[in-house]
Amino acid sequence: MSNTVTLHLSDCILTGVVDYNPDIHMLQLVDLTTGDSEVLSIDLPNVKPASGCVFVKDYSEHSGLPEALANAGVAEIVQAHRTGPYAAPVAEMKVL
Repeated sequence: MSNTVTLHLSDCILTGVVDYNPDIHMLQLVDLTTGDSEVLSIDLPNVKPASGCVFVKDYSEHSGLPEALANAGVAEIVQAHRTGPYAAPVAEMKVL
């Protein structure tokens, strides 16, 4: 992916280029001005996402991230998951 996207989260707006590595199920946003990157995907213990998919958390500083990625046309939500001792929400997303 090489298009610049803007992600509107509940607490901030992130802009950059989405970089997807399907070999390790990683999605990150790279700031073209600074070169800094923010990893948007997470790993879940004992669970692998489907081929072409990543897990994206929907809590804390990334609250609303799955919807923002879907609205930007980056990925679509495939399935909802819960993880950790507090059953935090996580979305399995197919990268487009």
